[in-house]
Amino acid sequence: MLRGVLGDSTFYRGLRRYLNDPALKGGFARTTDFERNMELESGKDLSIFFQKWVYGQGYPNYNAVWSQNANQWVKVVLNQTTSHPSVSFMKCR
Repeated sequence: MLRGVLGDSTFYRGLRRYLNDPALKGGFARTTDFERNMELESGKDLSIFFQKWVYGQGYPNYNAVWSQNANQWVKVVLNQTTSHPSVSFMKCR
C-alpha cells in the first residue's frame, strides 16, 4: 500500500535508504525507523498512513487461492477482510 502512495521509484529509493541507514547497521530496527527513512526519501508526512496501516484497528487481511487448468491458465481469487468489524475497508490514498 505504501508503494501505491509513494510511487515505485520513491518507494524503492526509500527501501535502499532504510537498508543502508548507518544508525541501524548491526542493531535493531523498529517501525519508526522505517517510517523515518521513507519520510526522508519522499518528503511526505506518513504518520497518518502508518497510524491506519500499522498501528490502527481494521488493517486488511488477505487470502489468496489459485488454481491452474489443463490449458495452463491460472485463476486467482483474492479476498479481503478487516481485522475489526467496526472498520470498513481501507483505501491506500
